[in-house]
Amino acid sequence: MKTSSKTALFTSTLDKELLTFLNTQAKNRKQTRRALLENIISEYKGQYIKNTFSKLSNDSDILEMAEWGMNDFSAIIKNNE
Repeated sequence: MKTSSKTALFTSTLDKELLTFLNTQAKNRKQTRRALLENIISEYKGQYIKNTFSKLSNDSDILEMAEWGMNDFSAIIKNNE
């Protein structure tokens, strides 16, 4: 079996109830199980990134480092004008 460089073979086992749910959802949405799983994982990844940035935005140390970086960036811009 030939695969493109963007895909990888993944084999796993699932609880029968989850597999039945996956099959039903894929059929209802007229998608393959692979496409449905890719969409679910992509959505989860997006939420994970959003939550991570949300947590970091409330971190005073991270905000202070960002402010230092902006001050440095501003100084570089002023020196290059």
